[in-house]
Amino acid sequence: MAYYLGLNETLACSTKDIYIAIGVVFIRYKCCLSDEKTILQIQVC
Repeated sequence: MAYYLGLNETLACSTKDIYIAIGVVFIRYKCCLSDEKTILQIQVC
């Protein structure tokens, strides 16, 4: 917890960004989509 409290918000990325990136990779490989089709799939949701 002390490590997290010591992080500077301008230098560290949020955990939400990491979860979004992992979700995109998961959708891409699970559905066997290209990069472009993955973006389109996410935009539809």
